[in-house]
Amino acid sequence: MGELCITYMPQIYVDESKGKRLFLQFNRCGGCGYCIEVCPKNTLEKSSTINERLLNPPTVRSGAECSLCRLCEYICPDFSIYVVDIDKAKEVKEEKKEGEWHL
Repeated sequence: MGELCITYMPQIYVDESKGKRLFLQFNRCGGCGYCIEVCPKNTLEKSSTINERLLNPPTVRSGAECSLCRLCEYICPDFSIYVVDIDKAKEVKEEKKEGEWHL
């Protein structure tokens, strides 16, 4: 089921050289800020945009570089932020186009 979400989630950071993307389910975020606090590169900051839960999810700071270490993913109690391999995201998107789902 998690693979299905890849197609519909907004990516907030992409690093082609590492072959990874950082995704955020904006409206699922509870706004706790744990991801912001745990980030070793100070990449994330609180967004000024309010989600459906009337909270401010994180966003990537302008000019910041994410190491894609996944600490934000591991600490998130809402499972709203995570890193995905670019190849895996493309594979799921292609499966969707072909109408073949392997769940």
